[in-house]
Amino acid sequence: LSGYLGIEPVFNLKKLPFESEVIYGMFNEMPRPQLHQKMLELNDSKTKIYYPSFLCHSKCYIWLQDNKPLKALIGSANFSSNGLYNDYRETLFEVEPRELFSIKAYIELILDTSIICTEHGIPIKVTPPINQEVCDMPLYNIQTGQTQNAAGINWGMKSGKNHTKVN
Repeated sequence: LSGYLGIEPVFNLKKLPFESEVIYGMFNEMPRPQLHQKMLELNDSKTKIYYPSFLCHSKCYIWLQDNKPLKALIGSANFSSNGLYNDYRETLFEVEPRELFSIKAYIELILDTSIICTEHGIPIKVTPPINQEVCDMPLYNIQTGQTQNAAGINWGMKSGKNHTKVN
């Protein structure tokens, strides 16, 4: 169970000598069609990828044998290259043996509300053609009608240590 997924760690699961179930906890927050397509390609009988019906930002990893928990890790590391392959950026801690069944129950609760990725339909957004000669960009917050507080509309010309030029 991970808040976010990366392609490489999911791909690497296929190299391991056991079956895996992966829950992409935050998928429904902002579905990304390209990542969903990759998950469809990686999903198979050995590596199953699920999307829960509600948002779940937890990072819980558990290893089972005969449906009994052997080990589990919890922490801040998503199942992604950034989460797993950067020393000291994220943390994972081993769960105490007495808590293994609690973690298993929690993950099963999330899994019970999930659907396999192949059953999720993402509408593909059609991007209209872009007129590259026109840029319509408000220089204020559309919701409040206000410019940002740092230096007003001329923020790029703020005096001090910046890397801007008048022209």
